[in-house]
Amino acid sequence: MDNSGIISQYGFEYQKLAFLYCAIQINNTDIITYEGQDDVDIEEEKTLWKFQTLKSLCQVKSGDVTLPIFKKIILNWLLKMEQAERFICISENIVLLPDESFIETFSKEIIESNKKKDALISRVKVKYSTQKSTDDLKADIGRLLSKAEFLCLNVDTLVEESIKKFADVYCADSKSEVIFRERYLMLYDNIHKNITQSILRKEKYVLQYRDLVREIYATLEAISDSKYEKSFTEFKKRSFSTMAKILHSQSDAVKQLKLVFPQDEKSVLLGLTEQMFYEDLRQHFISINMQTEIRELENLAKYNYDRTLQEFVGYGTTRTPFATYQNTIDKPLSKPLPPENSPNFPYYRHGCYIHLTDTDIDENLKIKWGEIEDETN
Repeated sequence: MDNSGIISQYGFEYQKLAFLYCAIQINNTDIITYEGQDDVDIEEEKTLWKFQTLKSLCQVKSGDVTLPIFKKIILNWLLKMEQAERFICISENIVLLPDESFIETFSKEIIESNKKKDALISRVKVKYSTQKSTDDLKADIGRLLSKAEFLCLNVDTLVEESIKKFADVYCADSKSEVIFRERYLMLYDNIHKNITQSILRKEKYVLQYRDLVREIYATLEAISDSKYEKSFTEFKKRSFSTMAKILHSQSDAVKQLKLVFPQDEKSVLLGLTEQMFYEDLRQHFISINMQTEIRELENLAKYNYDRTLQEFVGYGTTRTPFATYQNTIDKPLSKPLPPENSPNFPYYRHGCYIHLTDTDIDENLKIKWGEIEDETN
């Protein structure tokens, strides 16, 4: 099956991620362009009415940067040497720079090229044959090899580095990594839509610093720490009728909690509410593409449960549903749950453990406070 279309689209998506990576780092006098003179251009806004002097030109490359692709990068930059102060290549894979002999051999290849006049290499040949000299060509290739920046960032690294830089500059109001990630994803979605609209109009997408800040402040207002600090008490009140229905169901979580609290319906209700409280946040994590973090969190919870079982054997103590529950739910869990100093942290932690006792949980993750026939507390 031909997957060239998917690979092409993947390249466009990678370029958009790289664009935002650059955008969140521009200064207050800058303007950044998607598909300008290069894949990404960063320009000093104050020079627009003067000489259009570009501050930075950025090539973006997904996949492997082979020698022919590397040569095209250099050729593109050679045509724009006088227009830029900084040359950057953001690539998915490591770019291996050639040795010094490349300067001589590539210069010769350019000067001796007989390709069509509109070919990239022919345009460079014309420039250095009419406006400059072969010595200038060699000097400029050498300058690019020594001064250009080659950043190797795969998709995951590109996203994580972008979130970190975005948080450092724009998220001083929060300490939550979940907040940083959700804000970044919302910003990316908005910028992505703007790029798509410009492409449909057959225009390059230009983003001024003041417009970037406007987009960012919209995300800050929409997503704040208060979203994750909703009152558990209020949640419990709103969920009471739902909990009462669940209590009379035959779900595994209900059965397991009844083993722990056989004569205490209020404690069972509290446990079910904590479960729903966690699952509400869990669903949000999934919606912002944090499935990996959720899986790691729940694997840690299962590991803690297994430790509890081993402790009963090691200490020679009798295992009961109540003791198993109590010795498990207070074991530490980490992100993406809110920090431990959050008033909601215990409820989310307990809810995570209780969630893993429920029906339809993967058998590799499922935990039990006791066997159903066990009536001992």
